[in-house]
Amino acid sequence: MDRCPSQDARLNQLVATHRNAVTAYCYRRLHRDDVNDAVADVFLIAWRKINQAPAGDEALMWLYGVARNVVHNHNRSARRRRRLAAKMASLAPSATPKPEVQVLRRDEDQRLLMAVDRLKPTEQELLRLRTWEELSLAEIGEVVGLSTRAVESRLARTRKRLAVLLEQEERRHAEQTPRLVEKGGSL
Repeated sequence: MDRCPSQDARLNQLVATHRNAVTAYCYRRLHRDDVNDAVADVFLIAWRKINQAPAGDEALMWLYGVARNVVHNHNRSARRRRRLAAKMASLAPSATPKPEVQVLRRDEDQRLLMAVDRLKPTEQELLRLRTWEELSLAEIGEVVGLSTRAVESRLARTRKRLAVLLEQEERRHAEQTPRLVEKGGSL
């Protein structure tokens, strides 16, 4: 994107004129450790959308609107971090499993990751947004630009495809693993 000097001058003028007001806005709504990042995000968005920025006193109102969205996103991220911390704290520390159990778990995890790797990148992203980021279907739709219903159907198809791929990985693993225990026998 080519920028002309007038756009850069316009942004510099917005920052010089309204940085203190935007900073105060963010201070009143965020933890102080997050304020500088939020202010930087506001002016980054302003830089990207400089052609949409109104002139005069309306510019501050426009920046407040941008700041409102940025604060909302920061607060949502903070809530997610707190939920994750609470979830992690609620997990009881477990005794370290025996080495053979660890090996089996690692092997199972590896087969799952191999099955996931065989999915299309868009399918992988849907799964990651749902399981790792814990986003709702509507939130996933917002991120990837799809309706909630489309996300729901694509996620269902992806899960079915993953189940088939995982079953294939399990069969492949079973074929490659020598039989250590015969029927009725032991190691």
